[in-house]
Amino acid sequence: MARQLYNELVEIDPANVDFVSRRGYCYKVSGASKKAMADFDKAIILAPDEHQHYGNRGQLHLDLKEYKAAFEDYNKAVELTQMRNPKYVNNRGWASLQLGNSEDACKDFTYASEHGNPVSKINIDRYCNK
Repeated sequence: MARQLYNELVEIDPANVDFVSRRGYCYKVSGASKKAMADFDKAIILAPDEHQHYGNRGQLHLDLKEYKAAFEDYNKAVELTQMRNPKYVNNRGWASLQLGNSEDACKDFTYASEHGNPVSKINIDRYCNK
Protein backbone atom coordinates (compact mmCIF):
# COMPACT_ATOMS: atom_id res chain seq x y z
CA MET A 1 0.00 0.00 0.00
CA ALA A 2 2.67 2.54 1.04
CA ARG A 3 5.00 1.41 -1.73
CA GLN A 4 2.27 1.92 -4.33
CA LEU A 5 1.62 5.41 -2.98
CA TYR A 6 5.33 6.27 -3.19
CA ASN A 7 5.53 4.80 -6.70
CA GLU A 8 2.77 7.21 -7.74
CA LEU A 9 4.38 10.14 -5.94
CA VAL A 10 7.78 9.47 -7.51
CA GLU A 11 6.11 9.26 -10.90
CA ILE A 12 4.59 12.70 -10.32
CA ASP A 13 7.75 14.24 -8.81
CA PRO A 14 10.85 12.11 -9.52
CA ALA A 15 13.18 14.77 -8.08
CA ASN A 16 11.52 14.73 -4.66
CA VAL A 17 14.19 13.13 -2.48
CA ASP A 18 11.76 12.35 0.35
CA PHE A 19 9.48 10.37 -1.95
CA VAL A 20 12.42 8.50 -3.50
CA SER A 21 13.98 7.69 -0.13
CA ARG A 22 10.72 6.54 1.43
CA ARG A 23 9.95 4.34 -1.54
CA GLY A 24 13.44 2.88 -1.17
CA TYR A 25 12.68 2.06 2.46
CA CYS A 26 9.42 0.38 1.41
CA TYR A 27 11.36 -1.70 -1.09
CA LYS A 28 13.94 -2.57 1.57
CA VAL A 29 11.42 -3.85 4.10
CA SER A 30 9.63 -5.87 1.43
CA GLY A 31 12.87 -7.56 0.38
CA ALA A 32 13.31 -5.81 -2.97
CA SER A 33 16.96 -4.98 -2.31
CA LYS A 34 17.95 -4.01 -5.85
CA LYS A 35 15.10 -1.53 -6.15
CA ALA A 36 15.82 -0.20 -2.67
CA MET A 37 19.48 0.29 -3.55
CA ALA A 38 18.55 2.13 -6.74
CA ASP A 39 16.32 4.50 -4.79
CA PHE A 40 18.92 5.08 -2.07
CA ASP A 41 21.52 5.78 -4.77
CA LYS A 42 19.15 8.26 -6.39
CA ALA A 43 18.41 9.93 -3.05
CA ILE A 44 22.14 10.48 -2.54
CA ILE A 45 22.44 11.99 -6.02
CA LEU A 46 19.50 14.30 -5.30
CA ALA A 47 20.70 15.31 -1.82
CA PRO A 48 24.36 14.40 -1.31
CA ASP A 49 24.65 16.39 1.93
CA GLU A 50 21.78 14.66 3.76
CA HIS A 51 23.09 12.00 6.13
CA GLN A 52 19.97 9.85 6.34
CA HIS A 53 20.35 8.66 2.76
CA TYR A 54 23.84 7.33 3.48
CA GLY A 55 22.47 5.74 6.66
CA ASN A 56 19.66 4.04 4.73
CA ARG A 57 22.01 2.73 2.07
CA GLY A 58 24.57 1.74 4.68
CA GLN A 59 21.97 -0.35 6.50
CA LEU A 60 21.01 -2.08 3.27
CA HIS A 61 24.69 -2.82 2.59
CA LEU A 62 24.97 -4.31 6.11
CA ASP A 63 21.88 -6.44 5.48
CA LEU A 64 23.46 -7.68 2.23
CA LYS A 65 26.78 -8.33 3.99
CA GLU A 66 28.51 -5.75 1.79
CA TYR A 67 30.67 -4.51 4.63
CA LYS A 68 33.15 -2.31 2.76
CA ALA A 69 30.31 -0.36 1.12
CA ALA A 70 28.46 -0.21 4.45
CA PHE A 71 31.57 1.18 6.14
CA GLU A 72 31.95 3.84 3.46
CA ASP A 73 28.31 4.93 3.71
CA TYR A 74 28.33 5.03 7.50
CA ASN A 75 31.62 6.88 7.46
CA LYS A 76 30.02 9.55 5.25
CA ALA A 77 26.94 9.69 7.50
CA VAL A 78 29.17 10.09 10.57
CA GLU A 79 31.09 12.86 8.80
CA LEU A 80 27.91 14.69 7.81
CA THR A 81 26.49 14.51 11.34
CA GLN A 82 29.86 15.41 12.88
CA MET A 83 29.70 12.31 15.13
CA ARG A 84 26.33 13.39 16.60
CA ASN A 85 24.45 10.22 15.64
CA PRO A 86 25.64 7.30 17.78
CA LYS A 87 23.66 4.80 15.70
CA TYR A 88 25.76 5.63 12.65
CA VAL A 89 28.95 5.35 14.69
CA ASN A 90 27.86 1.97 16.07
CA ASN A 91 26.96 0.68 12.62
CA ARG A 92 30.27 1.89 11.19
CA GLY A 93 31.88 -0.07 14.01
CA TRP A 94 29.91 -3.17 13.06
CA ALA A 95 31.08 -2.87 9.45
CA SER A 96 34.67 -2.41 10.69
CA LEU A 97 34.36 -5.52 12.83
CA GLN A 98 33.11 -7.54 9.87
CA LEU A 99 36.07 -6.26 7.82
CA GLY A 100 38.45 -7.54 10.49
CA ASN A 101 39.29 -4.21 12.11
CA SER A 102 38.31 -4.88 15.70
CA GLU A 103 40.39 -2.02 17.13
CA ASP A 104 38.49 0.65 15.18
CA ALA A 105 35.22 -1.19 15.75
CA CYS A 106 35.72 -1.13 19.51
CA LYS A 107 36.56 2.59 19.39
CA ASP A 108 33.30 3.23 17.55
CA PHE A 109 31.30 1.01 19.90
CA THR A 110 32.77 2.81 22.91
CA TYR A 111 32.03 6.26 21.48
CA ALA A 112 28.48 5.26 20.53
CA SER A 113 27.85 3.70 23.94
CA GLU A 114 29.09 6.82 25.70
CA HIS A 115 26.70 8.85 23.56
CA GLY A 116 23.54 6.90 24.26
CA ASN A 117 23.43 3.89 21.93
CA PRO A 118 22.46 0.87 24.07
CA VAL A 119 23.34 -1.67 21.35
CA SER A 120 26.93 -0.48 21.49
CA LYS A 121 27.29 -1.67 25.09
CA ILE A 122 26.27 -5.17 23.99
CA ASN A 123 28.81 -5.01 21.16
CA ILE A 124 31.54 -3.93 23.58
CA ASP A 125 30.75 -6.81 25.92
CA ARG A 126 30.72 -9.34 23.08
CA TYR A 127 33.59 -8.19 20.92
CA CYS A 128 35.86 -5.84 22.84
CA ASN A 129 36.21 -7.17 26.37
CA LYS A 130 38.06 -10.37 25.55
